[in-house]
This record gives sequence, structure tokens and C-alpha cells, in this order.
Amino acid sequence: MTSKTLLVLAWRNVWRSPLRSAILISSVALGLWLGVFVIAFYQGMNEQRLRGGIERIGHLQIHSPGFREEYDASLPIPSVEESSRGIASTPGVGVAVRTVARGMLSTVRSGDGVEIRGVDSASESQVSRLRTKIVEGEFFGGSYRRPVVVGRKLADRRGLSTGTKIVLTFQDSAGDMVSGAFRVSGIFQTSDMRFDEGTVFVPRAQVNSLLGIGDSSGNEIALRLERPEELEMEAERLRRRFPGLEILTWKQLSPDLELSEASSSQVLYVFMVIIMLGLAFGIVNTMLMAVLERTREIGTLMALGMRRGRIFAMVLAETVVLVLVGAPAGMSLAALTIAWSGTTGIDLSRFGEGLGQFGMSSLVYPRLDPIAYLQVLALVAVTAVLASIPPARKALALQPTEAIRSL
Repeated sequence: MTSKTLLVLAWRNVWRSPLRSAILISSVALGLWLGVFVIAFYQGMNEQRLRGGIERIGHLQIHSPGFREEYDASLPIPSVEESSRGIASTPGVGVAVRTVARGMLSTVRSGDGVEIRGVDSASESQVSRLRTKIVEGEFFGGSYRRPVVVGRKLADRRGLSTGTKIVLTFQDSAGDMVSGAFRVSGIFQTSDMRFDEGTVFVPRAQVNSLLGIGDSSGNEIALRLERPEELEMEAERLRRRFPGLEILTWKQLSPDLELSEASSSQVLYVFMVIIMLGLAFGIVNTMLMAVLERTREIGTLMALGMRRGRIFAMVLAETVVLVLVGAPAGMSLAALTIAWSGTTGIDLSRFGEGLGQFGMSSLVYPRLDPIAYLQVLALVAVTAVLASIPPARKALALQPTEAIRSL
């Protein structure tokens, strides 16, 4: 019996029980469709969280040694403007100089602990793209002498709006407490509610004046790379160039983001294993039923001289035929669904506040690497072969004389 004849026989055997075969094929297609879509949804959500985190902190940050331990205003970066210009000359690198302090935001009713970021609007847009996040007012716009931009979460909690007066209090470079009155010129909103609630932006020169460190000083340089895959190479280059400064990547600055990225591939494999296990159980159950129903037929074939290897190959071929019909249909449906939802997005605004606590956007765009489709198909093929072994062993265990006499 040739391979072509074996496949023809397997095809005919599959459709001898059309309802059962249709149910299995539908189960394979539906399982792969939902499973692959869930993988794409998780990957899209994780990538958006990572992208949002990097927009807030940058790919790399530079500080004076010891600054991040206490956010000490007496530790600015030496020659920060000259250093930032030198870094900005590197193609594909966006640079923003910041003055960061931790203090208190006070209104007439209450106060909140916040991180105060003194920034220059033009350079900051190259890293955090804060201008695109403004939902009310302007980024340091209007006629306010001391403008401040606050997050939506903080504004809603404290009843702030454009024009509202607030007071920022923090330690200066000498360790004394200083305060400055500011007016809200704009309100921003990101996917991370914790960031929106605990961060305010003010002009760098005004923060520096209150700190007493000079208008052009800064204690943080944030970098954004057009080619993120060059992160470690760029970090090493900067460490050689500025041996006396602390160079940290986003993975070191935000371990939770690094953990999320590292675990994403593991989660995808877990999803795949679950899909394959469900597929395997369905195949084993269906093919065992098919073998038991055809006990007399298989015994007759053995009695007529059909080798056991051919019996095994026949059961394997039937399994592969079933999966090869269902798998492409499921993968095609998944690809179409991912393409559509990846363009329009999936609105999870009903759960927006809960997602925002973890830095996730309420609008998720599922995405899946093309290589993942091939990986899933390869796993499906391996699963089909492995799942065909128990039914095939059951068929091989039959004794021709007993099988022929069976009911």
C-alpha cells in the first residue's frame, strides 16, 4: 500500500462518521482560534505596558553616583548641558535633561507627596512625549509665570483644573525647605494611574532657582533610543564615555517592567501547552472511539496480511488529516481576528481603573509575531502525532481472530 493510497483510505475513514469528525475539526479550529488570539492579546497588552513605561522613564538614565538613593539636590550632573549635547549628537538618540526632586504638593484643602520633574518642554517631548498626553490646557502654556502640569488622577482627586493655584515644597541643595507657588497650566493622562497621581512637571529653570543650583543645572539625563535592541551597547558606550556617572537601563530603573518582559515568553508557552493539551485529549478520545468501532474491520485487515506498521500508519494518517483540516481554519480565523482587533483595538475601559494601577492602557491592540504562527503549527503537528499513539497502540494490540468475532 503506497503512501498516496494510505492517505486516500484515511480520508475516507475520517468521513465515515461525518458528525464526529466535524465536531473534532470544529473543536481544533475553535481551540486554536481562541488560544492564539489570547496569546496575541496578552502580548499586545504586555508590549503596550512596556512601551508606556519606557515613555515615562526613557531607555536609559544618567545620574551622579548616589543621587537616586535620596534624590539629593546637591548632586547635580557636572557640565550637564555639554554632556547632553554630546549625547544628542549620536544618531537615533533623543535626550532630555531633567531636575528631579521629591516633595509635597499642597492645595488649600490638602497635600500629597509627589515627584517634581523640572523639564524643558522641547527636549522632554523627545523622550516622554508628554505633549501628546495633554488632555486639558497646555504644556507650560498660557500666561502663567510659574506653570505646572499635573496628572489626571491627581487633578480629579484634589479638584484641580487649569488655573488652580498649588504650592510645591521640597529641600534645596543646602538641605533647607523651600516652597514655590505654581498654577496648573495643563493636565496629562497616561496609562499608568500611579504615575499620573504622583508626578508633576514644571519648567526646569524655575525648579533650579528654588533649589539654588543654577538655571542650567540638572540631576538627570534621560535617553530614548530609536533602536531599542541597541540598549546594552549604548549603555556600555556611555559608561566608557562618562566613567564617573551612574548609567542605568530601563531594566534596572524599573524591575517590574523587566520582569514583565522576561515572563511574557514563558506565559506564551504556558498558553500554548494548555491549547495543545486540550487538543491532544480531544484527538485521543475521538480516535479511540474510531478504533473501537472498527475493531472487526481492523482484525479483518490483519487477517488478510496487512502489517501492523501499516495499521499504525493508517491511524496516524487519519489523525493528521483531521488536524490538517481544522488547524489551518483556526489559524486563519485567529490571524483575521488579530489583524482586525490590532487595528481597531479592544476597549477595556470598564476595567480601566484596575488596569491603570498596573500601568496598562484600557485600549489593547493584540499583536503576534509571524514566527509565532509557525511555532503553533509545528506544535499542533507534534501534538497530532503524539496523540495518535494511544489509539494506534490500541489497534495494534488487537488479535485478528478475537477482533473478527467481536460485535
